[in-house]
Amino acid sequence: MLTKMGKRGSSCIIFSIMLISSFFTISISSEQMIDDYRGFSDSNNSFANFTSAGSSTVAISGEPAHVGDEMIASILVSNVGSNNGVANLIIENLEDGISHSGSPVEISPGSSREVKAPITSQEQGSVSYRWWISSNGSHVNASLSGEFSVEVLPRQTISTYLESYDWSPSEGLVLDASLFLSSGASRPLLLDIFISKDDGPLNHLQEYTIEMDPGRRNLQIFLGNPSADSVFVELSPIEWSPNPTSLNYSTLTVNSPSADPSLLDIECTVSSLEPTSGESVRMKVNLTNNDNFQSPSGKLRIVLSSDQSILAESVIPPINPGVSVSYEMVIQSWPDSEIVQLEIIWSSEESSSSVFLSVQSSVRDDGFAFPFDISSALLGALSGIVIVLTGRLVWRATSSRTPSTSESGIRKTRIEREEHSANVQTREIDCPFCEQRLSIPAEHDGNARCPSCSMQFNVAKMGETTSSIDEKPEAIENEIPMSFSTDDILECPGCDQTLRVPIEKRPVQSRCPVCKLEFLAEKG
Repeated sequence: MLTKMGKRGSSCIIFSIMLISSFFTISISSEQMIDDYRGFSDSNNSFANFTSAGSSTVAISGEPAHVGDEMIASILVSNVGSNNGVANLIIENLEDGISHSGSPVEISPGSSREVKAPITSQEQGSVSYRWWISSNGSHVNASLSGEFSVEVLPRQTISTYLESYDWSPSEGLVLDASLFLSSGASRPLLLDIFISKDDGPLNHLQEYTIEMDPGRRNLQIFLGNPSADSVFVELSPIEWSPNPTSLNYSTLTVNSPSADPSLLDIECTVSSLEPTSGESVRMKVNLTNNDNFQSPSGKLRIVLSSDQSILAESVIPPINPGVSVSYEMVIQSWPDSEIVQLEIIWSSEESSSSVFLSVQSSVRDDGFAFPFDISSALLGALSGIVIVLTGRLVWRATSSRTPSTSESGIRKTRIEREEHSANVQTREIDCPFCEQRLSIPAEHDGNARCPSCSMQFNVAKMGETTSSIDEKPEAIENEIPMSFSTDDILECPGCDQTLRVPIEKRPVQSRCPVCKLEFLAEKG
C-alpha cells in the first residue's frame, strides 16, 4: 500500500518537474524569438523594418522662430523590410508634455521618404523636445528617436503711421505712410485703407499685400479724389501673430480742395410763365460740376437783387466731378414788380458762384388803398366845398353890388375887369429861347418873361422891331457879357449853367435862370 502510494507520489513529483521545465523552456524560447525579431536581418524579416536614411537627427525648418511661429521637424526614413509600412513622427514638448504628431507616411520596401511634424511654441527662449518614429505592426530601429532644442524669439512688432498728404487736381489724394517691422523674419502684411465723411462709418477703399522685411519702409498711397475728410489705415499680419504692443493703425484728417466756382454751372427755370405778385412760385435750379474736384457742401439761395433779401434757401451736399443735380426751390411770395431781378447764389465756406435772372411778372390789381378813413375824408371834403362856395358867393355879391368899393377906385369890380379884358387886344409872339408861343397885349413895349423856360426878353410894340445885336452901340457890347457856341446849347458866362438858345435866333440877349445874369448869345 505504501509502496503504491510511494510510486504515485513519485510520479506526481516527476510530472510537476517536467511541467515546470516545459514552462521555462517555452519562456526562454519566447524571449529568444523577440530578441531574434529585433535583430533579424533583411533576409529573414517578414514585416516592415524602419531605419534612418542618413542623419539620425531631425532637421528643423522655419528658424529663426518667434513665439507663435510654426516650425517643421523632419527626418528621412527607410524601409529595409519586405512589406509596406506606415511611419509617423511624434514630437513631445519636455516642458509642458504636449505632443505634436505629423501625418502618417506609407513607405514601401526598399524606399525612403521624409516624415514630418509641425512644432509651435507659445513661450520664448530655449525649448527642448523629444522625438520618435511610431509605427503600428512594423519594426522601428532604435536610431529613430532622440531629443533636440530650439531657440524661440519674442513676437515681432509692427506699426504704421500716416505722416502727411497732398491733394492736387492732377494727382488727387496722395498719402505718405510709414511702416515698421521689428528685427527677425520677413513677414507678409495686409494694408487696408478706409475713408469716412463727416464722422460717418468707415468705407473700405483699397488694400495692398506687402512682403515686409525687418526695418522701416516709406510708402506712397494714391487714392484719387474720394469723398472723404478722414483716412484710416490698418496693417494686419497674414498667418502670424505680432506683439500685442503693436500699433497697427493710423488716422489722418484731410481737406479736399474746393471746386473752382467758375466751373460750377447754374441754370434756373421758373415754373410760371409770368408769375403774379404774392403767389407761390416754384423754381428749378440745375447745378453742374465741370471741375475735376468734388465741390464742397454749401447753400443755394435765391436773392432779390433790389434789396438782397433771401427768397428761398436750400442746403446742397457735395457734387462729384462731371455730375449734374437738380433742386426744386419754392418762393412763397413772389415780389411785387413788373420785372423781378433775381440772383441765384451757390456758396460754401471758401467759394461761391452766382447767376442773374430777370423774370417778367404780373402785378396784382388790388385797387387803390387810402392810408386814411375814406368816409371821414369825404365828409371833410364836402364841408370844405360848402365853405368855398359860400365864400365865393359872398365875394361876388360884394364886388358887384357895393357902390363904395367901385366908386372909391380901390379895386375894379369883376364885371369891370371882365369888360376891360374883352376890350384889350392881344398878339402872339415866340420865346427866343424855347420857341414857346406867348400871348401878350398888342400895345406892350418892354420886357417879357417866358412861363416855360423863365427867360426874360424885350418885346417891341406892334409894328416895331427890336434892334439886332449888330445895330447896338459898341458900348453895349463892351458892357454885356457874351457866350458863344456852334449849336443850340451854350454855357452861362457867370455860373457855367447849361442853357438852350436856338442858333437861328442869335445874336440875342439872354438871361440865366440860375444866376440871373444877362448876356449876349452869339454864334461861333
